[in-house]
Amino acid sequence: MNRWQTNLGRLSALAMLLLTVGCSTTRINFEGPPGTVMFIDNKPYHLPTDVELSRPGSSGTIRHDVSLVATVQQQELRAKGHIDVFGYNESDVDKFAPNVCRLDEEHLAQVQNGTVVIFKGQSASRQPIYELTLGKQ
Repeated sequence: MNRWQTNLGRLSALAMLLLTVGCSTTRINFEGPPGTVMFIDNKPYHLPTDVELSRPGSSGTIRHDVSLVATVQQQELRAKGHIDVFGYNESDVDKFAPNVCRLDEEHLAQVQNGTVVIFKGQSASRQPIYELTLGKQ
């Protein structure tokens, strides 16, 4: 067996382990003011965009580091925080309904003024799926 086949076997075993532990993903569509860039776990995303985040299968929380650069009220905003993605029992409706997080100027202006703002999202079946916490950097 060559090295490539050995590594492929290890990756397959790891993937199976993650599936049996109950790890899953949630896709969230982030919307924000024009030119907004959000960094999740140090990876840049230009808004609007869909981001797939790991989450526990049915209970628990996975935290992802977040930072954000946006123009709010004609000033540059640099924000920092985290997004907690919750595990939940995904219904058939949840699988097809979009999850949207709108980072509107009104709330981002509060961050610009020094307030910590929490954006909360829930699934189509009304289960909490994330809490995005942002504060001024």
